[in-house]
Amino acid sequence: ESPEAAADTTAAPDGDGDPTTLTVAMECAYAPYNWTQTDDSNGAVPISNVPGAYANGYDPAPVHRVEDLPPPKSIGNSATAPRDLICEADARAALLSLAESVGARLRLEGYQCRTVELSVRTADLHWCSHRMALRHPSDLTSELLDAALALCEQAHLWPDPLRSIGIRALELVPACAPHQLDLFENAEHRARQRQLDITLDNLRARYGKTCVLRGRACFDPALGLVQREEHAFLRK
Repeated sequence: ESPEAAADTTAAPDGDGDPTTLTVAMECAYAPYNWTQTDDSNGAVPISNVPGAYANGYDPAPVHRVEDLPPPKSIGNSATAPRDLICEADARAALLSLAESVGARLRLEGYQCRTVELSVRTADLHWCSHRMALRHPSDLTSELLDAALALCEQAHLWPDPLRSIGIRALELVPACAPHQLDLFENAEHRARQRQLDITLDNLRARYGKTCVLRGRACFDPALGLVQREEHAFLRK
């Protein structure tokens, strides 16, 4: 170990106040590798923030740097609507909410997607999904919404009601990666649209998700602000 690395390790004291001790935090509530116990048998040590609890500190999972973790395979959201979706206008309101959330998460994670997938579940619990490739990688809310609407037209026939709906972004690439422009792409318009989306992200992060709403969300707030399961499809 280099002197610089050693200095970094001991530069600041940890929770016990000893600058020469490196404390590593880990979960202590699952078997069989690192379960919580009530005594110090088998080499267990006290858990500092749980009086009377001990753990032996053994975990076979390899340690990774944050930057070495594999990128997510997909980012997506789904929602069970507060009432059945019975027409294209209902689906558009719910999909707008989901597209905004998926787009915001893509921008937050620093990715764009090449493919969009739509999943729907009918009132009789029949489930299906359709997907389509985008012309170029995107994290724009408007482009995610347009793709989702086109897929909804393919996947479902109205007026059969829908119980739940979801959008997933696939084939993720870093947002900073170069991509080939085409003659039919208005790069300046897309750049302005992306800056607008980022501005909305910043406002909502600071003042709440309802500080800025699109007009369509006001026609039926229950569908325009569906409870989105934002954890559903972030897979690593």
